[in-house]
Amino acid sequence: MAAAEAVREFWRLMGTNDFLAVGTVLADDFVLEWPQSNERIRGGLAALHSSTSDSGRSPMLVKKTSSREWQATDYSGIERCLFRNNETGGRSSVVRLTRGSRFPRHAHEGTEEVVVLSGAVRIGEIDLTAGDYLFTSPGEEHDVVAVSDATIFVSSQRRTPVVE
Repeated sequence: MAAAEAVREFWRLMGTNDFLAVGTVLADDFVLEWPQSNERIRGGLAALHSSTSDSGRSPMLVKKTSSREWQATDYSGIERCLFRNNETGGRSSVVRLTRGSRFPRHAHEGTEEVVVLSGAVRIGEIDLTAGDYLFTSPGEEHDVVAVSDATIFVSSQRRTPVVE
């Protein structure tokens, strides 16, 4: 395999998080340095496998801003970029809301955490602006109203069915 082709295949496989497959294109004397985390991985397949979980998959999920895909919701002015669904019925996502949009009253079957990334929202009777954090206990019910154009990060541990 030519060097340029090996590099392209390396990055294609890195994007799949299948590090056992990544290791197949690396030489035994391969060295990978990640200066931002001060990590150094040496030795091709064996080294990459030892830095992952037992399944050979990365124990981390990465969703880059550049590849973010926004999906419309059933509610006007609200779109979501789903990061992941969890094993207990909850999910983590970034939600964009246009000023005046409203997500209806919903019930929390588990905990939920919200961080306002930009703009301002009202969750129930609480006004939140960029940088604010909200923790919701199971059983809580509220709606979400965009006071301005806003982006929020939401992570729920269980389902949040609409109740109105």
